[in-house]
Amino acid sequence: MGRFRDNELQDRQSNAVAAKKALLEKFKTAVADPTLEERRATLETERLARKAERDAIRAKRDAEAAEKARIEAEAAEKARVAAEAIATRPLPSTGTCMKKLMLAGMSRA
Repeated sequence: MGRFRDNELQDRQSNAVAAKKALLEKFKTAVADPTLEERRATLETERLARKAERDAIRAKRDAEAAEKARIEAEAAEKARVAAEAIATRPLPSTGTCMKKLMLAGMSRA
């Protein structure tokens, strides 16, 4: 009985070795496959094209954001200058306003 089991063990071991060799041969032929290299090159080219397209879109979006920020800064500066001009303008005295109103009223009559 022991001899039979030894043969069975040897058979399993030899089958495992044969399976490993077959698997190794499969990978060796896959590595040497010229169509695989062509497919990899095509995929890499497409990947680079998509990356360039994404980079162009990102650059355009950044430029638009910078332009928008510049326009907003200009508008804020104009508003600040206008507010400063209004704040520094002297207020008319009460007497001057009354005189203008009186003169305007007299010219209508």
